[in-house]
Amino acid sequence: MLARLAPRPTRRSLAAVLATALAATLVPAAFGAAPAEAATRADLEISLTAAGFAYGRALDAADYRDAAERFGVDVGGRIDGADLDAVVAAAWAASVEGFALAGIGIGAAPDLSDVTDGAVTLGLDLGDAVDGTDAKRVFAAGRERVARTLIDAGIDIGTTLDRDDLINAKDILGVGVGARFDSADTRRILEAAWLRVDAPLLATAAGVSVHTPSPRPAYIGFHQSSNAKATPMRAAWGRKLPSRGRGTAGTSAVDISMDPGDPVRAPVTGTVLAVEPYSLYGKYPDYRLRFAPDDDPGMLVSVIHVTDPKVRPGQRVQGGVDLIAGGARKFPFVSQIDVNGGGDRAHVHIELRRRR
Repeated sequence: MLARLAPRPTRRSLAAVLATALAATLVPAAFGAAPAEAATRADLEISLTAAGFAYGRALDAADYRDAAERFGVDVGGRIDGADLDAVVAAAWAASVEGFALAGIGIGAAPDLSDVTDGAVTLGLDLGDAVDGTDAKRVFAAGRERVARTLIDAGIDIGTTLDRDDLINAKDILGVGVGARFDSADTRRILEAAWLRVDAPLLATAAGVSVHTPSPRPAYIGFHQSSNAKATPMRAAWGRKLPSRGRGTAGTSAVDISMDPGDPVRAPVTGTVLAVEPYSLYGKYPDYRLRFAPDDDPGMLVSVIHVTDPKVRPGQRVQGGVDLIAGGARKFPFVSQIDVNGGGDRAHVHIELRRRR
């Protein structure tokens, strides 16, 4: 069984070893170029796991042959270093494709931390260690999220989401992709698909459906709440921001960057409980809006960083449709979401917790 995270030195060596293997495109033949130097055992373990290949407690000759068959590598009667190189290259190419189809962001080369980050964003618990079965679960949940968004946007897909579905979607939506089709391309496709959906789903939490406060969010970043009671969300879209050392779940809060002039819509269908002015950090004027969602009235949904509230306590709202504020608030300091992709924009903050 592998450790939860791959050591960073191993990741750096893999980036060199598999530079050509990672030049993946939508053409199946482009996956599987041979690596530049001999693969180590660590290369094999990490590459096979990241590609969703499950094996026993330790790799053995039978695992090598099974992996070669799964990834379409022709090996001789006696597996040698060149055969192992080819298996590693094919497995890493498969993992690139897996992350792309799941729409899960990765670094220069996918590793086990990308699997665990994807699991957090998708609301999956992988336990104390990561194996190939865990990677398969993450890929499957990611593909389900992508497929659901495309279907909601009125784009047909096959029984199982594949590259052809994404090619079709990009053509319908008029989205350009790079020479290497990766998870960033999938995210661009989904962002375009979202514009076709009236009330895009942002996340779910404890059975509550949370909608994006804007049909055109500039950037969505899940992060750690400062409230220890905040409920982790399962993201329908967005990225997980780096840890803030708060000891809370990485998806217990979410910031949504919005363009100037975009009004803020209700995050849930339910009842407005409170519209309260307060001071952020004791010095910056702000508003806090609270809602009881119909999905579970025992939950409390809080929205902050807004201007010009448009609702009052007791009012009914429809998630993703009804306006609740004139806009998002821009503060005179740099926020975490600003440096991680939100840019110099205002943003709205949303989190949930039990009312008692």
